[in-house]
Amino acid sequence: MKKSRRNLYIALEELDLVFDESEVIRLQEMWKENKGILEIAALIMDQADKNKIKSRPMGLEA
Repeated sequence: MKKSRRNLYIALEELDLVFDESEVIRLQEMWKENKGILEIAALIMDQADKNKIKSRPMGLEA
């Protein structure tokens, strides 16, 4: 039996957390290359700061 809850808050509900298998494989490759979570996040921030990737709905500047 599940515990009943009040006032549910669903974190990241607005995100599309469905990924193509190729995206998952690439992430696994980066992980096997010992790329850390912060390294991957830093690369995203670096590329955004240098305008190499553009803002998009629900993206970096949402």
